[in-house]
Amino acid sequence: MFGIKFRKINIMKITMGLLALLLAALPTACTPMVPPESALPTMATPTDLPAAASTATSAPTNLPTPTCTSILDYNGIFLKALRTNKTGCLPDKTGEGIGLYVYDLDNDQQLVSINADVPFLFASAFKGPVLVYFLESCKKYWDTSSPEWNSYFQDVDTTNNIGWYSSEEYRNKLVAYLSQVSNWGTIENFAVTNQASMIGKAGPLDRRYFILAPVYDMVTQSNSFAAGLVLNFVYENCLAGQSIGPAEQVCGGSNAITEFNFWFNEFSQIKYENGEQRGGLYSFDVVTTIDQNGHANSTRMPTYGQVDRCANLNAFLGCPSDASVRNAWTARDLFRFYYALFHMDDETVKAAAMGILEIDAPSISRGYLKNMARKMNAEAMSKNGYSGFVFADAGIMEYQGHFYVISTLSYNAVGSMNALYGQYDGSGNPIGDGKGLLQELIEGNLIPG
Repeated sequence: MFGIKFRKINIMKITMGLLALLLAALPTACTPMVPPESALPTMATPTDLPAAASTATSAPTNLPTPTCTSILDYNGIFLKALRTNKTGCLPDKTGEGIGLYVYDLDNDQQLVSINADVPFLFASAFKGPVLVYFLESCKKYWDTSSPEWNSYFQDVDTTNNIGWYSSEEYRNKLVAYLSQVSNWGTIENFAVTNQASMIGKAGPLDRRYFILAPVYDMVTQSNSFAAGLVLNFVYENCLAGQSIGPAEQVCGGSNAITEFNFWFNEFSQIKYENGEQRGGLYSFDVVTTIDQNGHANSTRMPTYGQVDRCANLNAFLGCPSDASVRNAWTARDLFRFYYALFHMDDETVKAAAMGILEIDAPSISRGYLKNMARKMNAEAMSKNGYSGFVFADAGIMEYQGHFYVISTLSYNAVGSMNALYGQYDGSGNPIGDGKGLLQELIEGNLIPG
């Protein structure tokens, strides 16, 4: 439907005995490993945080349980390449701050897990989940096969009583345009063309679908302001101010950020106990960028002032560190999200998400995973993040018909990221002929210990 190269996943590859299980029943091998206290910044933990809801509102159904005990153990090879330090404060004693999780989706097994439960700043990697959050919550703006979209299209009040905008001819044009996710970034051009040719330049534009442009730019251009717009849009227009999760005041009340975090945990089937520190987007207030002259420019985000006080997990910033820095997930958290996306029942949402996540446009969204995939003639349905010392990248990779989830979070670990993915210039071109460790793994060149 959406004109993408991503091939339909054969769910029958999943072991049938796993289909009835849920992520809540994870085996012992999947139990998060708690880092030593010296590994992470510390802060007071509130004791009155509400427990996460036990009933998912929008999570995939029949989600199988990941097999987290690896038959093929590649950890030793990876740890040797990453140069462990016996005195290191991280659970797997890596010399640099790196968290990695690699999963074979076709054989349903973990391949690599290194510091997978250490929280790191995720930077723009959170925009991949925001994309799926929008697609699930706001079907009337994009899913032309849904009843919600059809009702919205035919609502004359939303068309300013312009008959052309609810006509069958216009509908056919619009459906054809929206069926290609690559068109979403230029939806305003479509509106202008149809205004000028059918009702004259003096008539109103059909602005009903303009949100698709920031949705597209948020991922393909890593536009942070667009991400804030999308978060607010879902809350104000798709949830209509109705909370989908617990709106306890201790978390900051119901707002665009608290609702996104609730959705993420439900979708990814991540559960927290009372008093346990939680990952997620704490706030999205100001983004600072450095221009070509070295000047810092700060932009206030549309979600300025909104917080989720329950997203109180502190990110790793080296050892020791007393900093309390939030907006953190673990490599396993992002793995769970992409694992759930891969197994999603709603094929329309999944296809649209994959179609946008696989777009490899020249921009700062060309992160390590997309660069490596391009080098290997593979596809990466992924979203990266970069901010100062933070490098993050996570997504689904397809290589020769085989699917993997690769999730990497890091702090001040350029050497480790280069060892994992290879080196690339500012345009995403490989530097030298060497292969990163992940490429060697996926191409089958490593012999596990």
